Order: sequence, then C-alpha cells, then structure tokens
Amino acid sequence: MDVEHELLAPGPAEEVFARFATASGLDAWWTKTSRADPRVGGIYHFGFDDKHQWQGTVRVLVPARAIEWEMTSTAPMPDWLGTRVGAVLTPEGAWTRLHFYHRGWGPDAASAHLVLLLGDVPAPARAERRARRDRAVRASERALLSAPPGPAVRTRRSVRGQTPR
Repeated sequence: MDVEHELLAPGPAEEVFARFATASGLDAWWTKTSRADPRVGGIYHFGFDDKHQWQGTVRVLVPARAIEWEMTSTAPMPDWLGTRVGAVLTPEGAWTRLHFYHRGWGPDAASAHLVLLLGDVPAPARAERRARRDRAVRASERALLSAPPGPAVRTRRSVRGQTPR
C-alpha cells in the first residue's frame, strides 16, 4: 500500500527541497534532531525522541526535484522498515507542486492505515476522531510548508494499494 499527499507549496523548488534534504529543514517540520548526508547512498538519522531514533538510506536524490529514503532502522515501529519515503517537486510559477509519498507498506500496516483513515469506532465518535486527525494533518502541512493557515496551501491526500484482508 502507498500513502500519497500532493500539496501546492509557496516558494521555489530549491526552498521546498531544503525542507526534506537538510537536517534543519527536517527538524523544522518532522524531527526533533536529524543528521543529513544528502547524496545517493547517504545515511539520514531521524530523531523524534529518545525511543524513536531512525535511519534511512538515500535511494534517489536530484537537487530541487526529488529525494527518497529507504527506511533501514525504525524501532520500535517495524512496519516502517523497508518502506520508502520521498518527495517529487515540480515548479509552478512562484509555487512548487510537492508530491510526498510513503510507499511499500505491508498488508498489516495497510490495515492499520485504513483504520486510521476510516475509523474503528462507532459512528458518533468517528466524526470527532476524523476532525482531530484532519487538524493534525493540516498543522503538519503548515509546518512543512512554512505557510500561514488559510487558502495558500492546497492539498490532496490519497491511499492506494491492495485492500487488506
């Protein structure tokens, strides 16, 4: 299963790319502490907290256009191991189209993602859960894009892949 986001981000592709390719860029929206080796085969360290210290190996790197990591150390979250996280950027005037993806989820992880997306609680509570999730996603997108809340950030999210059993 693949999880994909498409956003229209303010600014040139070089600036948006730096939010993925540099330690300071990643720390601004995703990690607390990271180390970056921006070259194919380079190792990135993604530090979220004491328990979540992950690594990924760069598989694709085209400056201002694309980056992809294969996640090589993801304890205590084994579902992430071997998945590929990446971004493809396309300039559009003063904006940059950002296609952000997380690919290669196995069937168990696919089930978990569908539960997160669709909810596993009774209908009355599902709307509140969905609203909380949507607020969290919007907050992450604003941090990623360094844009104020509002119509400047446009996004489309999708989940593709096999339907879990």
